[in-house]
Amino acid sequence: LHAHEIPADFRFIIINRIQNYDFDFKSFNQFIMDTYSLLKGLGISDVRAYGLDTSSVLVEKVPLNVALAHDDRLKRVL
Repeated sequence: LHAHEIPADFRFIIINRIQNYDFDFKSFNQFIMDTYSLLKGLGISDVRAYGLDTSSVLVEKVPLNVALAHDDRLKRVL
């Protein structure tokens, strides 16, 4: 498109998962999440890694939801 001087009519949406602090993680899982956040901060952004133009990119931050284990069993009623 750039070679033929045609304006782009699309956007890239990058979804960044962030930690939701409403959940109490076990100590090992919290360590993993903190290490992931640290390494993500040290690396380059996805926009730069993919070589995208920043004017056509929308970056959304979405909290990471952790499904809690529920014991929902059905009971047979006679």
